Amino acid sequence: LSRKNQNKKSVPARIENILKSNPNGLTGSAIARILKATRHQIQTTLNRMERRGQIDRVGNRFYAAAANDQRYIGRFQRKVSGRGQIFVDGMEESIQVSRKQGYNLVDGDSLEVIAYPGVKGGLSGNITSIKSRRSEAIAGYLKKDSSGYYMQPLDPRITRPVNILGKVDKKNKNQVVLVRLNKQKNPRVVPAGEIIKVLGKRFDFGVQTSIITLKFGIRDDMPNSVAQDAEHLLKQARDKSLDTRKDLRNQLTI
Repeated sequence: LSRKNQNKKSVPARIENILKSNPNGLTGSAIARILKATRHQIQTTLNRMERRGQIDRVGNRFYAAAANDQRYIGRFQRKVSGRGQIFVDGMEESIQVSRKQGYNLVDGDSLEVIAYPGVKGGLSGNITSIKSRRSEAIAGYLKKDSSGYYMQPLDPRITRPVNILGKVDKKNKNQVVLVRLNKQKNPRVVPAGEIIKVLGKRFDFGVQTSIITLKFGIRDDMPNSVAQDAEHLLKQARDKSLDTRKDLRNQLTI
């Protein structure tokens, strides 16, 4: 390797050593000063090391040595305020993440997160990767701009439009569609998916009902066992009520 490539290859190792010597973390600018470089020169390396889990981002400005013993897998949920929280099985307290980190995420995503003590107490976290996207399809309006087709989700908790992949029939523009998200690992990449069903125009028959059930997560189907139990209870109530009721259907009532 040339001297230039050798120096470039040694930069990640030097950054790791610098952060291990500063357990409280350093800003990107501070790391650049130690390396006698500009922030712009090392930013790409810092981003790559963060994605690979070699270093951790603490808050919005600081970097720290990777804390492998504090990594968790949890389920993402967005608050009304826009900030996110991650629920981990076996933990009573959720891990709080910033609005910026959760910008490209949707409720139900399974994430890897590094937890650290929050400034105001509790736990804060840095999302390192997406383990799996939510399994449920997302409903929204099919739109188009200069970059191509995208879907504007009906769920107000999903603030980020979803890029549409694959071939799209232009006749479906502005109609309500169901989209299945593609697998992604990088939480900083805009979500994308493919259309699996076209529900129709907003005011078509039955579409409004579908919009309401999808927007608020209302189930429109039940397991067979639940349906059978409901039918059984309905029959019992009907038979019992007939014992004390009188049939007046053939009589004139004013």
